[in-house]
Amino acid sequence: MSDATNFSRCEFPFDAFLVLAGKLQETAEAMLAFCRSASAEKDSSKTEDDAELAEYGCKPGEYRQYHLPPYALTEEGELLDRYKAENIAAALDAIYNDLFATVFLMKGYDADTRITNFTLYQIGELLSRSLGMLSKTGSVLADYNLMHVKRIPTA
Repeated sequence: MSDATNFSRCEFPFDAFLVLAGKLQETAEAMLAFCRSASAEKDSSKTEDDAELAEYGCKPGEYRQYHLPPYALTEEGELLDRYKAENIAAALDAIYNDLFATVFLMKGYDADTRITNFTLYQIGELLSRSLGMLSKTGSVLADYNLMHVKRIPTA
């Protein structure tokens, strides 16, 4: 019988379990912060092009053009489909929620609780799925090739 289906009790180092839960939560929070601040960078330099864009009703901020290779578009589509998300930010938020829920579950066990091998297998599956999607998201974001930037004056 495999470890995944073995319901026997096992001893588990809860300190390591809680450390892992903390690291996963930090990773998820850093990922969410990155997602929310990705477009927050601003540059106060003004050019004639910026003034021209403002005349055409473009909102203040920064407009960027990226080139994405075909495989990145495929991976992005899979990611968005998996989380039924409209954009990468929504997918990252969903991944954060998955990791947060897993960490919450892990922190719910106290040192006196005996965990079955099946429970460990289930937690491992949850982590594996979330981390796989996080890896795919990182791959998609790494393949964004910045081609052009236009800054729009704020005033």
